Amino acid sequence: TQRKLAEEELKQLNNELEHRVQERTHDLEGLNRALQLNENRLSALLELSQATREMEEKELFQHGLEEAQRLTESEIGYLHFINEDQETIQLYTWSKNTLNYCTAAYDNHYPVCKAGIWADTVRTKQPVLHNDYQQMENRRGYPEGHAHLQRHMAVPILEDNKVRIILGVGNKVSHYDETDMRQLQLIGDGLWKITHLRRALTDLETARDAAEAANRAKSIFLANMSHELRTPLNAILGFSQLMVKSRDIPEAERHNLEIINRSGQHLLSLINDVLEISKIEADRTIVKQEVTDLHELLNSLTDVMRIRAKEKGLNLTLQIAPELPQYISVDITKLRQILINLISNAIKFTKEGGVYISTSSQTVNTGLQIEVDVVDTGMGMDKQELERIFTPFYQAENAIPMGEGTGLGLAISKEYTALLNGELYAESNPGMGSKFHLRLPIEAANTPNETTVQGEVIGLKPGQPQYRILVAEDNPDNQLLITSLLEQVGFQLKTVSNGEEAVAEAEQWKPHFIWMDMRMPVMDGYEATRQIKQSENGVKIKIVALTASAFEEDKASVLAAGCDDFVRKPLDPNELFKVMHEQLGVDYHYDQAKPTKELNVVDVDLQALINLPVDLKIRLQAAAEQLDETSINQFAKEISQESESLADQLTVLASDFRFDVILEAVNQALTKQTSYE
Repeated sequence: TQRKLAEEELKQLNNELEHRVQERTHDLEGLNRALQLNENRLSALLELSQATREMEEKELFQHGLEEAQRLTESEIGYLHFINEDQETIQLYTWSKNTLNYCTAAYDNHYPVCKAGIWADTVRTKQPVLHNDYQQMENRRGYPEGHAHLQRHMAVPILEDNKVRIILGVGNKVSHYDETDMRQLQLIGDGLWKITHLRRALTDLETARDAAEAANRAKSIFLANMSHELRTPLNAILGFSQLMVKSRDIPEAERHNLEIINRSGQHLLSLINDVLEISKIEADRTIVKQEVTDLHELLNSLTDVMRIRAKEKGLNLTLQIAPELPQYISVDITKLRQILINLISNAIKFTKEGGVYISTSSQTVNTGLQIEVDVVDTGMGMDKQELERIFTPFYQAENAIPMGEGTGLGLAISKEYTALLNGELYAESNPGMGSKFHLRLPIEAANTPNETTVQGEVIGLKPGQPQYRILVAEDNPDNQLLITSLLEQVGFQLKTVSNGEEAVAEAEQWKPHFIWMDMRMPVMDGYEATRQIKQSENGVKIKIVALTASAFEEDKASVLAAGCDDFVRKPLDPNELFKVMHEQLGVDYHYDQAKPTKELNVVDVDLQALINLPVDLKIRLQAAAEQLDETSINQFAKEISQESESLADQLTVLASDFRFDVILEAVNQALTKQTSYE
């Protein structure tokens, strides 16, 4: 009995052990299957991710659907979009195997309200699983011709709490489970993320292409705008300057011409501002370093701006730190413009009190750094306005009546500072004024060689060749302006109106020098220059381009065509003669040498000024207020017979930009004359 009981117990233990082994084997097989599914899913997702570059969107969705069907061991599969209103299903695509059972058209739109339980995933925004589809209530409702469903599983792909895609599979041999649902959800989410990223990249590429096209169009527009605006301005400014110099012009008309000239210069500065901000935005601004006297720059700008400040009853003071280097290497044009904009802006927004400019320098890790602070006692700004003041074309509403402008000054200053690797920012509070901080890295430089300004060219020195000058310019006004300037000096001249004529004259007349307009009909200046320079005699001819282009890089194109130099319109007569001196070596006679800036500022002979007629003093007052050096020099010539000392004093003050001294003297003279009367 004991033996039989032991055998029975052993048999029971063997059966229990065998059962446990079978259970463990089944569990291990399930785990192995799950691991294999996970591995397949990861491989499928990796393949989908890598396939994004090669596949079109529809092809990508089709490939993902086939993988979903394979990984869930399903017989059929579908992928449909849900419209924005969440009321319509766009029947998008089925797996290839589904087409063996399904004849429904998948390019139409199917209302959610007519769909059966297979579309519950849209209604509930949750996955659905149907392992006995035909026995479930409300099983009707899938499209006519759809494959017969035995088992079904679908998951929603959500974005912004809306169903964007439903991904479904059906007719697995065994029941669907939670593992299958997770596999399907992960594949669907992965497909949507890949698609969303691809669409975003496509949108970015489209936006980039559009921006590049717009940028090219803007550059073309700016080039044309620059030419179209500067060409007539060249004639306006050039002829008004010529007429002012004529002794036959009545005084009243001379005053009108001076107004025309000043207005033209103001218009040119506004045009330059608009073109400059556009060049900055198009990344077409170039930095040019040169040695400059920083102390002189600060003093001269302050002296000029002091006149505007005095007109408003404001104080303008400058403090130069002892350690501030005098000579530095910097883009002087951009630094000057930054300072002018900051000081002008401070004066413009200040009604009482003053503007204070302080400077300093220090050595930092990157080298030497200068700092300029411009502080005003004006109206101040709130936080919101501080965030917008450097935006192009922005002007505060309460600032519009206070002055003119384009709203570009601070924007240009900010961009220029960035180009110079510096920093510009502002601090302000309403009613407490503003403070602008400028920091710039610079290099200290040695004292430059001083050059003496010769004065106005009035003729050629004797003993020189008879220089033949050809002017190739299609605009009659500009052609007349250049010839008028050159004829009065004594050059031999010929004019042509297009590049083809210029090539012919270069061969026949053999000029020493050609002023070549680059935009002309028949043949432009670029092609004409190339042909002339390739000829046997053309190598000896100096050719300088005349262009109204605002872009610095156009100079490279001009020089590449064979030109020896580059001059922009509107023309400066001094620059015109200077270039011809550099290229030909021609020497000039000057009417008088202007005094150098090393001369000390002199006091004005107030009595001589009082003795002048009132209309002359008023003219001098207007010229000083406009900072018009040319008009003051002309005025000095007119009064030289009455008072040679006063004429010399005014000339010296104008050359040293001490318009504030001239204006103060005139105001005193007018006041004293009134008291005498």
